[in-house]
Amino acid sequence: MSILFVHERASFTGGVEQNISDTVQALRARGISCHLAYNPQIPTQQSFLDLFDSSHSCNELGTTASILSTPTLGAIAMKTEADCAYIHKLPTVPNSILSVQVRTVQMVHDHDLCCPRKHKYYAHNRKVCTNPLGFRCYLDGAFLARDYRSAFGFRYESIHAKRQEMKRRCQLDLSLVASEFMRQELIVNGFNSDRVAVLPLAVRQSVVPTTEISSGTPTILYVGQLIRGKGVDLLLRALAMLRVPFRALIIGKGNAEAELHALSRELGLDHRLEFVGWVNNEDLHRYYALSDIVAVPSRWPEPFGMVGLEAMRHSKPVVAFEVGGIPDWLRHEETGLLAPAADVQAYAAALRRLLSDKKLAARFGAAGATQIKMHFDFTTYIDRLQQALLPFDTCSENIEEMEYAS
Repeated sequence: MSILFVHERASFTGGVEQNISDTVQALRARGISCHLAYNPQIPTQQSFLDLFDSSHSCNELGTTASILSTPTLGAIAMKTEADCAYIHKLPTVPNSILSVQVRTVQMVHDHDLCCPRKHKYYAHNRKVCTNPLGFRCYLDGAFLARDYRSAFGFRYESIHAKRQEMKRRCQLDLSLVASEFMRQELIVNGFNSDRVAVLPLAVRQSVVPTTEISSGTPTILYVGQLIRGKGVDLLLRALAMLRVPFRALIIGKGNAEAELHALSRELGLDHRLEFVGWVNNEDLHRYYALSDIVAVPSRWPEPFGMVGLEAMRHSKPVVAFEVGGIPDWLRHEETGLLAPAADVQAYAAALRRLLSDKKLAARFGAAGATQIKMHFDFTTYIDRLQQALLPFDTCSENIEEMEYAS
């Protein structure tokens, strides 16, 4: 079996590339050939290219013209004798791959395909949007997308072009998403429900180091980007309402960092809150070991929320807003607590409850670790993915079995 991974980047940039890396290593260990088609106009990393049996530059995967002549995506699929083109993040799917007899499967990692602003909440009230791409996007000014390279800070985003691209994506054989929220997002935008399947993400079941000892003060941990959509400002406002002992560690970097530092000072949190900055994956376990609660305060509807799975793998309870795919893995009153979207008072109450009841927090953490082992095992994830990527003549008719049954 041969799989052609199609992704605009050939470098380690974020969670998408880590997912591709883990997937390729697991599939190749099973004797499956894995190849890569990528956009050569984006800088590459040799360590990423080395993951694959072969890698192929393809100008069709970019949005700008290039004098460099490269094969079409369809030609690359034929050269690698691909049984399936496994498409990840691309601005557009080339016509050449739709015209060859190759199974086409896309993994929809985020809201980019269906939302001009990419974060799937309204600018005027910051409420989560569950509507299809259309006239509401114009009313909310979504045709203006942030672009820090532009002199005006914005660029025009064609909603019509996005609608046309979605129609093209509907021609693909299968769309994989990580949560039921994402599945409904595609269906409401015109995708055939029979061609959209939920494949929850998973974490590797490695041994979790526990070398760190708690300082004695209950610790709240946040891990993620410091951007508006991640809702760190909402977390800070919730922390300011607490009247119980705690300290908070904020791990990550992002364009909202300066604003968050200023908000922390304004709320009088500086003596109980530390901005740690960026921490590599190998060292993150130390901070999970130090923590008592992991906060996931996202304002945007997380397509899934991998940090929650990492928290539960470390036997830590999670407090999160009930948005996007988070309810697919966070069991309220079982592995953590959910608060209504952007309800800071309810979020503070949930944090206060777990800070004040260590036995309850420990029980939630233990239940989360059990749930990871039972329902989010990485080997099972690869089994189900391999089933979805199978060629036409052997593809399972029961793709819906991939959906996590609560």
